[in-house]
Parts: sequence; C-alpha cells; structure tokens
Amino acid sequence: MAEITKEYLLEFKTQIKMATLIPAAKYKNTVPEIDVAKNIAICDKLTVQPALAWRAERTIRKIALGKDDVAAILAMNLADMIVKNCPRFRLTMNTKLFSNGLVKTLPKHIRNPQGRKFHTMQDDGNPAKVERISKTLLLIQQWAGGVGHHWKQAYEDLKLKNCQFPVPHKNEVSALDFDDTKVPAKTTARTAKTSGGGGGGGGAFTPTARVDGKERVFADSQCKQAAALFEVLNDMLRAKPENPARNPMIQELKGQCENLQKQVQGRLGANNSPQIMDELLKVNDLFNNLTKLYRNVIAGKQNEKRMHVVCH
Repeated sequence: MAEITKEYLLEFKTQIKMATLIPAAKYKNTVPEIDVAKNIAICDKLTVQPALAWRAERTIRKIALGKDDVAAILAMNLADMIVKNCPRFRLTMNTKLFSNGLVKTLPKHIRNPQGRKFHTMQDDGNPAKVERISKTLLLIQQWAGGVGHHWKQAYEDLKLKNCQFPVPHKNEVSALDFDDTKVPAKTTARTAKTSGGGGGGGGAFTPTARVDGKERVFADSQCKQAAALFEVLNDMLRAKPENPARNPMIQELKGQCENLQKQVQGRLGANNSPQIMDELLKVNDLFNNLTKLYRNVIAGKQNEKRMHVVCH
C-alpha cells in the first residue's frame, strides 16, 4: 500500500475534478456524458487505498452541492458508482452534511410540492437543471435503502412532505446489492454499476480567480473552464512535486492549459463585449503567470508571489 503523502492526496483530488468539474465546462446546460473509464480508475484507487475515502467524500460533496448543474450530475454519478463498487465507502458517505446538503439543492416546490406531480415539474429550467433534480431524488431514494441512516432520514422527511420521486429508467433501478465486505471494487468496477441519467462544507464550486488582489467570477464559459484548470494545476505545482516534467497528470493539465490559451488568444481579436474582452485578457495573463510558475518549479526556484486560483 503506497504512502499517502500530500502530493498523493492532491493527485487524487485532481483525478476526481478531472472526472467531474473540468468536463462540465464543455456542457452548456445540457445533460453530460459519463466518462466511465475515469470513474472506474477512481474506484480502483479507492480499493487500493481505502484511507482516501474521506478525501473522495469531501471533494465529491463540494461539487455535488455546488452551483454548476452539470458538474453536480457528474459528481453524483461518480459517488453512486463508488458506493456500489467500493468496500467500506458507504460508511464514509453516510453523513448528515451530505444528505441534508443534497436535499437543500432541490427547489422548494420540489421538496414541498403541495400535491404537484413530478412529471409536471419538467419546466423548472434547462435540461441539466431538470436532470440534476431527477438525479438528486433518485440518489436519495436509492441510498436510503443501503448507505445509512442519514440518507434514510432524508428520504423519509421528503416523503412526509409528499415529495414526488421520478420513475427511474431501466439502468437507474439497480439496487445497492453488492456486499461491500466481500466484493472487491476491481472485480465489480469492470462490470461497473454506473448510475443512470446524466447527475469545507457544502460550498459551491463556482470557478473564480484572484486577479490583482480581487476575486473574479467569470461569466464566459471558456474562462470558467480556465479557472477550473488553474485551480487544479496551481494546487499540484504548489505541492512541490518531485519531478513535474514527468508527472503524467501535470503534463496533461499543462497541455490542456496551453490549448485553451491558444483558443483564448484567438478570440482576442474578435468582436466581443467589453466584459468578455476583459475576462479574456485576465485569463491570458493568468496563463502567462501559470507558465512562469511551472518554469520556476522545474528550475527549483521558490515563488515568493503566489498566484491564487480558487474554486468555490
């Protein structure tokens, strides 16, 4: 069993974000496709290192309770797949913070419908919003029967308010029928029970960046994607990895950043609004700062001035 170092934890956190938060940027209010291979890799890592469960729960919970509907859908699907395939993970997921937080993401008229049927609520927003509501209700309903008492309590509270639960699709019906004490994740993950559909504390993952001492929230989707990439790569570089030039995850993220910067620079000459132009210029500056940070880390230099890129 490998030693769980700070760098190892950051790599695992990055792996989760690359399966949820970062892919969400390319889906604009639409139901996302699930990258089963990335989810399986996370299941396998949890099997080898069960002690990573708390990190997985915390990272997934923050994304699932965040404001990004697409990222939340991907996070819930990942959580459901892990619960169905990984030993001992259900105990980690049985937290009041997660169950109550997920209930609170539901619109008030869904939590307390006052007689409305679920199929009449499909006008609640874009396809991703509707899918997120459906996925949230199905997750609570399924986990009530096998994950723990907090999820059972959340489900019963909703039922008492006459909350209407959607009828699951065929591939969403699978019960939590694995005995986690007997079935290793590597065996089950290859025939993975993937969730159907597309979707400190429970803070939302809204991509932002600290620029010139001020926190910026980007409206442009490409800038949001850039902020998410910055947050992940910045964390990994600040962890002082031993050999970043040969770290496959760092190199993959670096390649994504370079490609995104080219796209951003290609838009600088376009007829954009002043707000979007300002965001593109700020993002381009952040890319340049990140490149300097990478070069300093490669050269073994200490960076006195930190570039803060965070996601809330």
